[in-house]
Amino acid sequence: MVKAIKFCYLISIPLFLAVLLYYYAMLPDQLSLYFEGESSVFNLSKGNFFYSAIGLFILTNGIIIIYRQLAQSQVDQSLIDFADMNRQESLYHWVQGLSLMFNVVYILSIIYIGLFHSKENFDITDYNILVYLGPIFIVLWIFWFFYLLATKK
Repeated sequence: MVKAIKFCYLISIPLFLAVLLYYYAMLPDQLSLYFEGESSVFNLSKGNFFYSAIGLFILTNGIIIIYRQLAQSQVDQSLIDFADMNRQESLYHWVQGLSLMFNVVYILSIIYIGLFHSKENFDITDYNILVYLGPIFIVLWIFWFFYLLATKK
């Protein structure tokens, strides 16, 4: 499972960049964000959206990479099954999966925002599932964390 998480994480990085660049090219010059329950509109240029997305991606992945670099000497890298790991090793590999989940949330969010602001006439209600999938993945990954804590010594 550890190898699958690492592989998916490594794939999520270029996939994030590809999705961001693709939808950046499709976005209008000005993005309008509406907040439900409020009549206010927040306008954002597509350049600011691009750099904000890159900054958020680098920040979250950077923090997790720094943690993994600091904790790397304290774990056995040869273990690839969670059943064979102790609590600290499980947490170490779980954090990389958390980074994968964040990347998936970012990818799904960019796709949704891109479809919402697309010049094509998409029925955006067909894509509302993209809004819910990200938090569901993160909640499931957090439950996985509690499961690992409960089963490890």
